[in-house]
Amino acid sequence: MVRVFIYIHFKLYRQGGDALEQNWIISNLEAAFDTWNLRLKELSELLLMSPEEFRGGSIWKIIKSVFDAMKGIGLSLMVLFFVIGILRSCTDFSELKRPERSIRLLLRFVLTKAILTYGMDLVLMTFRFFTGVGSKLMGNGLINDAMFASVPEKIKTAVEGLNILESVPVWAVTLLGSIFITVISFVMILTVYGRFFRIYLYTAFSPIALSPLAGEGMERSSYGFLRNFMGVMLEGALLILSFIIYSRFISSSGTYEEGMDLSLYVWKYLGETVFSMLVLLGSVKASDRLSREIFGG
Repeated sequence: MVRVFIYIHFKLYRQGGDALEQNWIISNLEAAFDTWNLRLKELSELLLMSPEEFRGGSIWKIIKSVFDAMKGIGLSLMVLFFVIGILRSCTDFSELKRPERSIRLLLRFVLTKAILTYGMDLVLMTFRFFTGVGSKLMGNGLINDAMFASVPEKIKTAVEGLNILESVPVWAVTLLGSIFITVISFVMILTVYGRFFRIYLYTAFSPIALSPLAGEGMERSSYGFLRNFMGVMLEGALLILSFIIYSRFISSSGTYEEGMDLSLYVWKYLGETVFSMLVLLGSVKASDRLSREIFGG
């Protein structure tokens, strides 16, 4: 394989001009960066997209039908938990004659009923709130075209200045780097898609998870559910913040110092670029855990 590459590379050098512009090293990098930038653009759009708009809203329609079915079960469980809560908290039924006690139990029941009945609207309201936080970050110009990777002209000049022996290891590294960049981009897109599916699952089964709110002394599991659900919502804003951190890293990559060997500069650029992408990947993967920790989950 190396012999074939050396032969083709030698032919390219003999042809000169236009052939040099099709150098395999530059082509590998540009193809990898195109995939990376396409995934970043898709992620930026997904993070500000409502569950109603995702995939044309077809998934959301299914979730709404599941939610309606679960709501009937949740209301039944709510009554059961309400009765169990009274039996656990009241040692004597005469306590229910006290106005403050009766009113507190009644308010708990009514509030739980309202949450289960208008749960879908509350989900969308919460989602819009956290999406607004992300939009505010983007609107302040913290995310711009600087986050998209491209091959600097200095790199193209440096690669074209390499001889055959120097270009072989650089070509191998760029090939591995291209594969690595492609894998990272798909891991990130899967993470964001996974967030949408978690939102759907949380929404669909929220009536059952929130029904214990009606029972006094039994609401702990519902509070845990709410903390985790809010964490999933907040995750979108944390992902946008991860993009901001990445854009600062990528903007400082590939700094050329006067007198630096061109071959060394290519290696330095590739290393810093891949490191910046790893920083973004690490931030994306950690956003789930961090969002739950913020809400004490």
